[in-house]
Amino acid sequence: MFSQTARDLMTEFHQISIGAYSYGPCFIPHHFPPQVTVGRYVSMGPETRVYNSNHPTAWLSTHPFFYDPNAGVVDSDLSVRHTLEIGHDCWLGARATVTPGCRKIGIGAIVGAGSVVTKDVPDFAIVGGVPAKIIRFRFCEATRKQILASRWWELSIDEIRKDAMDMIKPLAELSHHALIGALP
Repeated sequence: MFSQTARDLMTEFHQISIGAYSYGPCFIPHHFPPQVTVGRYVSMGPETRVYNSNHPTAWLSTHPFFYDPNAGVVDSDLSVRHTLEIGHDCWLGARATVTPGCRKIGIGAIVGAGSVVTKDVPDFAIVGGVPAKIIRFRFCEATRKQILASRWWELSIDEIRKDAMDMIKPLAELSHHALIGALP
């Protein structure tokens, strides 16, 4: 959660960018593929998996021999990888799976445990199921816009610490939040 060295190693050796204070399986080599960006303050449950490429379905064979150099037949990786951005302050529940059809999980989104995400998830949406569908949004549209405008996730934990007690209260109980101002 706090190691900049671990983040640097994941970027250098695995092409996975992990933001400050995020934690979970994104730090386990080969659990997440290259070209994944994880925002700041992201929480991931155990066995969360991300896939950003598929077996080729239009080729004569779908076998890794014909696209994966580690299988010993081809000299270079011929798979088509898509980028994936996991936004700041997301929560991906245990055993959530993200497939290549998803290119972005929005800021503040929640992916329910065991869900299979096949398409993009909007900011602050709660999704669940197989395939994952929007269950609801965490906040009304005006509050979502205000939180996005605040960019609170760019602050360090030391800067946020003084407002920690507000961070654990439902926004409905607050008329003003020190990090995002007056709420609708």
